Amino acid sequence: MVATPQQVRVLDGQTDVADHARSYGSGQQIEVAAHIQALVAHKRGARQHRATDALAHAAPATSELLQRAAARGHNLGSITAALSRLLERYGAQALQAAIIEALAHDVPHPNAVRLALERAREARQENPPVLAKLCKRPVNPS
Repeated sequence: MVATPQQVRVLDGQTDVADHARSYGSGQQIEVAAHIQALVAHKRGARQHRATDALAHAAPATSELLQRAAARGHNLGSITAALSRLLERYGAQALQAAIIEALAHDVPHPNAVRLALERAREARQENPPVLAKLCKRPVNPS
């Protein structure tokens, strides 16, 4: 860090990482909107990669589906979110089979995966899966 009476610069070696007007106010926080936007974008990207990695581990065919979807210009964030919900609801084995079916029909989209999951469920004559949402904090019985 290099500081003058008017300015504070944050350096990484010789690279200027940030440049701010110096403030002498106690407890003041100086932020640059562009820096905050870059941080938010970076965190969103990391979150999406975490979800993508979890999906690829549970259902390896996810990677191929996402590659084909990207080639067609689909929104990978919404596809990842939809596939994550299907994984939670139907499980890894069923999701893997449904993704393979969607890819076989050359439809790399979560709607095709969902339809394949529903067809398989109906063929087994099972009721739709119910996702139980439980409270994370203990309930105090009175």
